[in-house]
Amino acid sequence: MNRARIRWLLIWTVLLGAWPLADAGVLIPSSVKSQPDPAILSLEEMQIRIEVDQGLMRVRMTQYYASHDHRILEGTYLFSFPPGASLSDFAIWDGATRIPGVILEKRKAAEIYRDLAAQAIDPGLLQMGGEGEESEIPADFFTVKVAPIPPRGFKRVELEYQQHLAVADGRVEMVLPLKSRIFPAQTVRSLSVELAVADGRAIRDFTLAAAAYPLPWRQPDANRVEGAWQGRNVLLTEDFGFKWTVDTAQPSSVWLTWRGRESELLAGRALTAEDRPASEATDDGYFLLDHLFPASPASGRRPVTAIVVLDTSLSMWWGKLQQAHETLRAYLGALQPTDDFNLVLFGEKARSIFPKPVAATPENVGRALEAFLGGYLAGGTDPVPALEAAANQAAQGRSPDRHLVLIGDWMPTTGRVKNAAVLDKVKPLFQGRGLKVHGVATGDDANRALLEILAGWTGGQVLALGSREDITTDLQLRSAGSGGSRSAGWASKGAPAC
Repeated sequence: MNRARIRWLLIWTVLLGAWPLADAGVLIPSSVKSQPDPAILSLEEMQIRIEVDQGLMRVRMTQYYASHDHRILEGTYLFSFPPGASLSDFAIWDGATRIPGVILEKRKAAEIYRDLAAQAIDPGLLQMGGEGEESEIPADFFTVKVAPIPPRGFKRVELEYQQHLAVADGRVEMVLPLKSRIFPAQTVRSLSVELAVADGRAIRDFTLAAAAYPLPWRQPDANRVEGAWQGRNVLLTEDFGFKWTVDTAQPSSVWLTWRGRESELLAGRALTAEDRPASEATDDGYFLLDHLFPASPASGRRPVTAIVVLDTSLSMWWGKLQQAHETLRAYLGALQPTDDFNLVLFGEKARSIFPKPVAATPENVGRALEAFLGGYLAGGTDPVPALEAAANQAAQGRSPDRHLVLIGDWMPTTGRVKNAAVLDKVKPLFQGRGLKVHGVATGDDANRALLEILAGWTGGQVLALGSREDITTDLQLRSAGSGGSRSAGWASKGAPAC
């Protein structure tokens, strides 16, 4: 293969589990089929309760499945939830008996399950990913064996997860995954959704983002939103989501203190330590302090010229490509319309997306991202033409504060294949030009030495991502690593750069 379409490689990366997925629960009749089949196991009822308290969201979901088969079945229940969320409760009901889930390593879970299944006991063991090394189930999915499912009987599944909803650019956003990413959409005979949001900061411009679930809501006061909805024969073709804005002009803080267990509720809210009688023992608790610093005005930093240089050679497969795409989106998304930028893609040759740097408007950023996604991975890697093109583009920028951001593995395979030869050729490009070079090294085999020397010449920085899948925190921490005026070198959405 000499060429590979970038958009499709990124889509397959998602399907193979390199990016975190999220998925509503589905029960597969795995003893007779490898896919969901509502003619065998149908989702009769689904109850969803969403509570947001001072930025901490708790989602509780209960599902009732009905068997339409005359045989005793074995099922496999799969689910996943958004990145940053944590599972706080899981249970399967066997008749009138609630069986709490236990999370175990895959091999140990399989051994215990085989022993208990022989005794017709549903163990409620959770494992990550599917069965076997060749399983098509993504590794970030939880899978649970459900057995026995009685002939024409029912199974009730409960799960709960928690997630902190951070304020980013003055917005708070939430998405509840309901549309399956790996199976056809489920139909729910009866779906109910309850919503309760409370925040110490005033909730503004609250908006629902799910036409398939027209939940009516009301705002009894500035700090609360509540609503409820019920539908019949609902096809889960969309995720459920909502968002609101907060005032970022003034600093504000909210506290979240210890919460009781789900079984200890009072008037629909969790008990706090202050609510409990002194005679009762209390569990260890926690507190969360969420402080929102005022947003810096856009005029607080001078405009910059940013030239992003991205390696699109054939060595940028799978994880490297995903990292490069994520870094590109984060960087371009943090630029402001007063900045100008260009994107240079290179393999054996280099090409600039725009003839010269353009304003970093949402439209131009979108065009650059689409050009990247519509391109191909092809050929070897020759850094020299890319650096020459980037330096030429930077010289045409409007701002004297000029930056090159080099993304990829940057391992020369054609032209000058030794770092020393590359550096000797390009050194005049950076002498007395006022350029600052930064590097984002993707993959474990990236040519960090080349990037670090280029950055060292110009006072820039290098971030080595290795083979890690979750790089968002790395980008944000590096971008917030120092104070002073913001430069384009490590701009990341929602965080000040060094």
